[in-house]
Amino acid sequence: LDAKLQQASYDVLKKQAEKAGTKKGALIIQEPMSGEILALVSVPSFNPEDIGRSVADLNKPFFNRAIQGNYAPGSVFKVITALSGLESGKIDRDTEIEDVGVFEFGGTRFSNWFYSQYGKTDGFLKIDKAIARSNDIFFYRLAEKVGLDGLRTTAMDFGFGQKTGIDLPNEAFGLVPDEVWKQSVIGDGWFTGDTMHLGIGQGFMLTTPLQISSMTAFAATGRLMKPFLVTRIDGEAGKIVHLGSKILKENMVSKDNLDLLRLGMGKACETGGTGAPFFSAKYKVGCKTGTAEEAGKNPHAWFIVFAPFEKSEVAMTVLVENGGEGSGVAAPIAKEVLD
Repeated sequence: LDAKLQQASYDVLKKQAEKAGTKKGALIIQEPMSGEILALVSVPSFNPEDIGRSVADLNKPFFNRAIQGNYAPGSVFKVITALSGLESGKIDRDTEIEDVGVFEFGGTRFSNWFYSQYGKTDGFLKIDKAIARSNDIFFYRLAEKVGLDGLRTTAMDFGFGQKTGIDLPNEAFGLVPDEVWKQSVIGDGWFTGDTMHLGIGQGFMLTTPLQISSMTAFAATGRLMKPFLVTRIDGEAGKIVHLGSKILKENMVSKDNLDLLRLGMGKACETGGTGAPFFSAKYKVGCKTGTAEEAGKNPHAWFIVFAPFEKSEVAMTVLVENGGEGSGVAAPIAKEVLD
């Protein structure tokens, strides 16, 4: 870990999580080219000199949310839906889908956040603008085109539903749901509406912040790296064991499709996108906001970003558990830490 970056990340996340009315969250900073973890924070933390008090804390300070927490990813998962649609050929850079604001399907109401909050629509969108605007209608329809199998295949290829292999114990798997899972756990069949919800990272999908971090680092470089903390172990008699960087996958998507994804993520942090805290930044980044709804509670606030946009040095994932909107809660954390 980078001690200075770790301290800054902890201080900012703790402050903003408390300001949002929750004490819970996670923040990960990863070096995209190598996979090295530079900061890994989970709040609340604990005082090693007063373990007894921490054991009684209902906010679970010993629970490492960065690698053990399972959360609906919300709109940050649209990165996977976008790549699934592009790689399958269901859409291309010129495909347009109209944002109608709201529509009904199978007795369920599907709406876009812009319509729900402001009564407005984004009109016809191509994939880059859909990413920048985080347009739910576009991604509902895209998920319908791609289908459950296509979305699941892409998600699994990117490491969702499985451990990343980081050198820490008790890493969670997350969940990439399918018909068999739903029938066995919920006792009901899988519907097209379930696929639509999966396309925007809602429904039954669960991810860890570390899995999202790996996806973010991929968006920066086009390579899926194994995340790691330890680069080497110095043993007895000068014996050194070198560990470190390992490429898990590369050439997973075409350069054109990766560039399209990055174009949309670049626009997301420019005026007109959803990453408002970065509109005035003195450096260019690629980002994506996420607001993951949870029944009966405030949504989880997500934000992912890689910086600088070209030759990225860091990829960051921010989660504030039940903190609210990603753009208003998680994005300012990322901006303060990056600054």
